[in-house]
Amino acid sequence: MMFENNELAKFCEELRLKRIEMNISYQEIANKLKIKISYIKAIEQGEINKFPSHAYFIGYFKSYSQLLKINNLLELKEYLQPVNENLKLKPQEVISTEYLAPSYSTLFISIILSIFIFFISYFIF
Repeated sequence: MMFENNELAKFCEELRLKRIEMNISYQEIANKLKIKISYIKAIEQGEINKFPSHAYFIGYFKSYSQLLKINNLLELKEYLQPVNENLKLKPQEVISTEYLAPSYSTLFISIILSIFIFFISYFIF
């Protein structure tokens, strides 16, 4: 999915041009940011679908921008606004606590067994 926002597409292109201007290879950026080269190329092309989630894109995009000394966070926020608006978050699943705690019968049996093992070990040793 390419960006529909022309401003963001221009900013992605600006990142590519700045990288070329600074004479930095994809490998150098990948080493410094600890990300795959394919992600760097995807950022420069504005391809969000190459990332595991939008959050990864936004984080890598910001790190890449800062590495190239494009640090205007207000500008970044403006460019990333369409990406944030398109996020589709999964609803949180509610986990019932009734299955997290042991049942009373399990607890009772565990206590009885512990006492039994204690007395057996006490009389044997």
